[in-house]
Amino acid sequence: LSEGYAFDMTVAGPDGESWDLGYPEVQKMCEMLLEQQGPTLLIGSPMCNAFSKLMTLSKNTSDEVKCQELIKEGTSHLKFAFKLDQKQREKGRCFLHEHPDCAASCQLDFVEELAWKEDVECVRCDQCACNQTSVDAYGRGLMLKPTGRLGNAPRVTDHLRKRYPNRERPREQW
Repeated sequence: LSEGYAFDMTVAGPDGESWDLGYPEVQKMCEMLLEQQGPTLLIGSPMCNAFSKLMTLSKNTSDEVKCQELIKEGTSHLKFAFKLDQKQREKGRCFLHEHPDCAASCQLDFVEELAWKEDVECVRCDQCACNQTSVDAYGRGLMLKPTGRLGNAPRVTDHLRKRYPNRERPREQW
């Protein structure tokens, strides 16, 4: 595989500005570049703050207007990402979409619609199986962080179907 674009807010696009996919003109530029490049594999993920388990837990304690705005923005971003995933699929190319396992986004109609396609599968990967670590009160250790991946590239999803290995800590310490 060859390197392509990273359409991310932390990366500058051809115009020198960040890839803020909240703007229609940035989305059009993104679509145009993907059409020109025809990538073999497109990898996407949702905005972390809109659909995370932490967001779900804090809805009752946070500013409701702010939470609704984050969800609206996150849903708009996710719809665009899934539009690109679907275009990849229609062109016979592959996509992989990462999301927190059991995230609220998994229940959105357009997410479920793509997830139920015959050539698409959802797999779970525990980040600790990829040696992701974190530091907490017990020191450095493996971090479980269950992550779902939705895609139509079996050779990729099979490789990502990893569950936690021998852990360094008792389960109650995760």
